[in-house]
Amino acid sequence: MVRRLHVALAVAACCGLGAPAHADPAWPRDPELERALGRTAGAVVAVDPRDGRILAFAGGRERLREAAPPGSLAKLVTAYAALRAGRTDGARRIACTGRFAGHACARAHGALTLEEALAQSCNVHFMKLGTEAGAPALVAAAREFGFGRPTGADPREATGRVVEPVGAEWTADLACGVGAAFTATPLQIVRAAAAISNGGDVLALHLSGGQRQVVASLDPVPLAILRAGMRSATRGPGTAGALGALRISVAGKTGTAIFEAGDPPRWYGHFAGYAPADAPAVALAVRTEGRSAARDAVPVAAAAFRLLLPGGSAVPPSRHAAADVRVRL
Repeated sequence: MVRRLHVALAVAACCGLGAPAHADPAWPRDPELERALGRTAGAVVAVDPRDGRILAFAGGRERLREAAPPGSLAKLVTAYAALRAGRTDGARRIACTGRFAGHACARAHGALTLEEALAQSCNVHFMKLGTEAGAPALVAAAREFGFGRPTGADPREATGRVVEPVGAEWTADLACGVGAAFTATPLQIVRAAAAISNGGDVLALHLSGGQRQVVASLDPVPLAILRAGMRSATRGPGTAGALGALRISVAGKTGTAIFEAGDPPRWYGHFAGYAPADAPAVALAVRTEGRSAARDAVPVAAAAFRLLLPGGSAVPPSRHAAADVRVRL
């Protein structure tokens, strides 16, 4: 039996991470997700990618409203922009020697296809693609996904930022979600993950009882390659490979970025994805404080997927899922 919204919200209320005003603290606590979240500063939000319904969130509303650099989650936008611009067909191999334009990669990956580069989160691959596509194409693609404008789910949500940088070095930063040129809220990120999973419908987010609204439409052809890369990322040596141990199939992407400069700086680890991979019923965004998304955000994502899809079951669609209202941002 699927555990519904009230259980997940109860977890948020009970684990000391804050909760919405309508959450009932008397609902039973879920020790698994509570242990996974622990005392980390961050946020978790899940939506139904079929209708935009918010299924669960934790970490406090202020965390969901906060815009921060998405790190390597931006590579999904870069991949989409490069595919649309004809800079790659997905099969093109780009060599990674470990450095590009003064930037470092985690290691020298060798020649990778786009799917392999998404799975291994190769900085060099996306810096090269991003500079080839150009900053205007990257910014336009980010805005297609709905970045740079609030989702409307929370009236106090930050707008986020998508601005066009000047120079190849800054374009490389934008391509990998580093720096202040690209910031996003967890709500914006989960909406983007939902759009990738559902074939391109960017949906208005709402609580139960809202109507399905399509606010923008993405090109479904490049999204198929993004989905393949996100699926590979949750298998074997992928950056979210630990999710391969779940009984349900998951697709996702990790990212890490500095959100507050200092000595030492403060980092956020991100995860964005969906499950089941072949019939998405839950889209998820996780943000945790820490320098390793694989170590910090991915275990939280695993616990959230187990909570929302126990035994591989699917969350029932909203009774409003049949309605399809299209509006433009």
